[in-house]
Amino acid sequence: MKRNRNFLIAVLCAFACVSLFSATAGLAAVEMSITGTVYADDWDAKDNVIAVVIETADGEFYNVSDDAKGKELFKLVDKNVKVTGVVEDTDGEKIITVIAYEVME
Repeated sequence: MKRNRNFLIAVLCAFACVSLFSATAGLAAVEMSITGTVYADDWDAKDNVIAVVIETADGEFYNVSDDAKGKELFKLVDKNVKVTGVVEDTDGEKIITVIAYEVME
């Protein structure tokens, strides 16, 4: 009986570890810098930009978070920028939360 209980506890612990790992897989955030062109990705009813993406030279797209710093990029459509931020991969989409940026010439 005691052996079965220990086995059951071990199985439950293993299941909990696998579940925890699976739930956090793909959610790791990494701070990095990217360079690319800002493009409008969505507009409101008055044709104001309300979402942008950055396309890098190698064709990667990063959605820009719409917090205060990210919204500053809404005014830089079609400009080349270097952005430092925290990148998360959510369901196959890369989202960058902007920490700092500079317009490249």
